Amino acid sequence: MEKSGKQTCRPCGRFPSRREYRLYTYINNVDTIVQNYDLGHRLFEVDFNQTSDGRLAANHDWAFAGYDDGAPDSATWAAHKVRNRFQSAFIEDIYRTMLINEDMYLIPDTKAYDMTQEEVAAYYQSLVDIANTMNPDLLDRVIPAFYNKEMYDTIKS
Repeated sequence: MEKSGKQTCRPCGRFPSRREYRLYTYINNVDTIVQNYDLGHRLFEVDFNQTSDGRLAANHDWAFAGYDDGAPDSATWAAHKVRNRFQSAFIEDIYRTMLINEDMYLIPDTKAYDMTQEEVAAYYQSLVDIANTMNPDLLDRVIPAFYNKEMYDTIKS
């Protein structure tokens, strides 16, 4: 639902689930976020993986998205339809949605089970740099996900 270009707010108290989007699982895109926002959700966990040219794509897993040979470049991902239906997205798209919906929070999931500390630092630095170019206040609504103490220490620094 839109009113003056802004999604309406209906408080719900439940955490969001991508799975609620017409029974599709692991759909990380703006359409599912907007639908769940309209259902009253405000906290969103979104998976991000880097494209081959380094952009943060909203994507659970490259193989799951049909890229068995690894990450595509950002132009290929931008043209991709997830499940042949949903528009793919990048962190910038998620941040734009957050700018419209000022009570929306993001938990970016790195899927960083095997990332080095340097890769984790670069990942989170990208999140920060992109937010700073769009609106630094976005960072007040980004809640880092981490899997171990080392990752926490890297994010904290």
